[in-house]
Amino acid sequence: MKKICDLGEYKELMRENKERIGKVEKNCFLMSSSMNKYIEEERLYVETYENGMVLYVDEGRYYNMYYFWKSDCKMFDFRQDKPVLIEELNNNGSRNEYIEKIESSLFEVGFTVFKNNLQLELSLKDKKKIIEKQLSEKLQKISAQNLRLEFCTDDDILEKSIILWQDSLDVTDIPQEHMSLKSNDKLACILTETREVIATNWWRNSNKNSEGRHTVTHPEYFQRGLASTLLLVWCKDAIDQGVERCYTWVSDTNDRSLAMFKKIGFTPNGRTSKQYILR
Repeated sequence: MKKICDLGEYKELMRENKERIGKVEKNCFLMSSSMNKYIEEERLYVETYENGMVLYVDEGRYYNMYYFWKSDCKMFDFRQDKPVLIEELNNNGSRNEYIEKIESSLFEVGFTVFKNNLQLELSLKDKKKIIEKQLSEKLQKISAQNLRLEFCTDDDILEKSIILWQDSLDVTDIPQEHMSLKSNDKLACILTETREVIATNWWRNSNKNSEGRHTVTHPEYFQRGLASTLLLVWCKDAIDQGVERCYTWVSDTNDRSLAMFKKIGFTPNGRTSKQYILR
């Protein structure tokens, strides 16, 4: 497995493999602009085979793998020193046939289905007043429990939030890029009087959309409305920033989270992701 350290090297690799492989199962080669951040952070690796190539993004405790494979050829075994994750996106069933075809190849080399995710979304149009009213009521209840809402502005709170995520989520739910806050990232937390982080919600605003991730509550504080409060904080911030739509991904077996999002008004939009893992 070779580390890619230079953007020019990546572009040349893409060019050579397009010529060498021809038609591949993956329907596009990833743009250099989307991979440059991984190159700069020295987290991008490549392995080349006779029938195709794979890119590995090192996410710390697992690899995120992108494959470009020649049609109708058997895949090699991609075992590495830590879990490898592949995610296939589907939009209203448009890629069902493709996913069914590639799935058998993944199973042959040891991958198993890890998780099916649904994308939920909420249109924010004309929602400002009702969200502000609901949030105000929630914050009053939070205050009555001697808890406080705080946006993450220092490394101590971020570190405590990451620990809560790692204790509550599967490791592959937490990409490396979410373990630091960029300019358009937000992390809202609910803290105790001793500044223990007991609930968090991360989101990223981008143009007219906002993606939410990692809505987590410490088990000792379940059923107190903390997570739903943080969702409303996210929605209000998105509205204030001129965002028109909030969306998130939720496992189709996470009934509690699905019910919470739907109660606030989020609905499935037909976009799904199927994750496969090689442990």
